[in-house]
Amino acid sequence: MKKIHLSFIIICSIITFCTTVKANDNNHTDRNHFYNREILETKTFNIQNFSGVKVSQNIKVEIIKSDIEKVVATSKYIQYLNLEVKDGVLNIYYDNTKNLKLSNTSTKIVIYARKIESLEASNSGHIKVPNAFSSNNLQITLSSSGKISGDFTSKSLNIDANSAGKFEGNISTQNLNGTASSAGQIILTGKTRYAKLEVNSSGKIDGDDFEAGEITALASSTGYISVIVDQKITAHASSNGKIRYQALHGIDVVAQINQTSGGSINPF
Repeated sequence: MKKIHLSFIIICSIITFCTTVKANDNNHTDRNHFYNREILETKTFNIQNFSGVKVSQNIKVEIIKSDIEKVVATSKYIQYLNLEVKDGVLNIYYDNTKNLKLSNTSTKIVIYARKIESLEASNSGHIKVPNAFSSNNLQITLSSSGKISGDFTSKSLNIDANSAGKFEGNISTQNLNGTASSAGQIILTGKTRYAKLEVNSSGKIDGDDFEAGEITALASSTGYISVIVDQKITAHASSNGKIRYQALHGIDVVAQINQTSGGSINPF
């Protein structure tokens, strides 16, 4: 009987331990629960006065339009997570001063913001914007396998993807400047009145489902551009760069084409 009674006590202790929840609802909330034998913690931060977001180090971010600014963070290593506003930009990164090896962090951030004017993702950081913010000028920067995706509306939009950075989005803008280099990739849907697209060093801009009224396209060093043109295209391809375009109404849209050093420009 003693052995049976002792086993029952141990089992009850394990059940009680595994269902422990800690909460603290002051300026932020703390919630701990067990996930793959590690603690997954969630905190809510009251962070204000920002119009840009910069993320890195494999942190996943989702941005939601809201009149109340705050950040909800979930991670196994939340004690190393830094959130700070510098010059109007919310920077999110690990402050790993002890040089610990942070693996399988499962870090996810939900940002509630009034407006967004700049986004930057690097070192495998990922930003997702499921619903578009309206802005006059939006700057998007990607590098080192950073990724940004979602819906974007802005009068002027600048996208710079390099070092395997990737942008994938549906956009609505009057003026688009897109640059992809060093295996950077930009995948576009939507439309713009005017676009200037430039690729080099295996950069790629895929606009098979993207419509531009007028476009200037520059491709070099095995870079690739594809786009649908409504009115006019001015294009230059060199050093095995490739440009593919489709005339929206089947009319001649070519204003000027220049092909050198193995570059090619053709309709698709």
